[in-house]
Amino acid sequence: MSESDITDFDLSAGTYHHYAIVQAQVFEKLMDWVQPEDVPLFYDLGCGSGVNTRRLAQRFADAQVVGIDASSTMIDTAKQAESPVKNCSFICASMASCKDFDVADALISNAMLHWSSQIDHDLKMCRSLVAAH
Repeated sequence: MSESDITDFDLSAGTYHHYAIVQAQVFEKLMDWVQPEDVPLFYDLGCGSGVNTRRLAQRFADAQVVGIDASSTMIDTAKQAESPVKNCSFICASMASCKDFDVADALISNAMLHWSSQIDHDLKMCRSLVAAH
């Protein structure tokens, strides 16, 4: 994601979830595919304002759900939610810095990869973030 893309997301952080209708619909479909198994650690890559991340955390109440986004303003917005969820946290990070993260049991990414300028690298990074099951 370019710096100008991050700046655009920073500027829209406060209203993003009001206009992210397609993202919410896609997220619903993605959540239908995820089976509620023993998932101790779950990443939401490109979590934006965190609305869907909190929904994921509510669905997987026994998991630690971590929303990750490159926009610090989006992460600040996510952290200031009116209804925080105890098993949900947020980190500002780019895909490149995710290499130092713990390996998760599952990940979801609603609309992050289309912003990637290095799709092959980012897909490999996604794979390295998930434990083999």
